[in-house]
Amino acid sequence: ARAGLLQGGESGPALSLDRPDQSRLLAAIRYDGDLQMPPDEPLKPEEVAAIEVWLKQGAPWPESAERLIAPS
Repeated sequence: ARAGLLQGGESGPALSLDRPDQSRLLAAIRYDGDLQMPPDEPLKPEEVAAIEVWLKQGAPWPESAERLIAPS
């Protein structure tokens, strides 16, 4: 759940909405440090970029994503 990502565990929150570029999640998917996700091989650059955009938008979750959908 989003709240769990924001609260975090022993190592702190996985997401930082104030400083998205410093989120543990981004460090993990960039293979920047000890934690590397996914563990078998890195995500493609465009996948990492999509997660970066998602974080900069405030990491909307299904119940909050409606505010980001532009009318057609």
